[in-house]
Amino acid sequence: MLEQLRKMKPEEFDSFFEQALSMRKKQAKSILSPEQTALVQRINRGLPAELQARSERLVNKRKRSRLTAVERNELLQITNIAESLDADRAAALAELAKLRGVPIRVLMEEMGIKPPPIHD
Repeated sequence: MLEQLRKMKPEEFDSFFEQALSMRKKQAKSILSPEQTALVQRINRGLPAELQARSERLVNKRKRSRLTAVERNELLQITNIAESLDADRAAALAELAKLRGVPIRVLMEEMGIKPPPIHD
């Protein structure tokens, strides 16, 4: 490969070198530091499946006006947990965006992150 590089014209070499550097930068961007990895894990953390399922059942009961006082309190507790997770997720997004030097919306687009659904 080095022999091929020696044979290149200066403009060909420059073009090759720029493309090689560009590839390297893209690879480096895709490798997360331990701090970034921890932030991504916080961003991806959601309500545990059993709590999510229970919340959905309780919301459906509430819509049918069949929620007991005990169930209403349970739904409130689950909602508080979900809101805490959402707040932590937003903080982690802001922190990761700051580390990468991009706006949060750009970070979300780059990572394929969609805003969380609005809770009933």
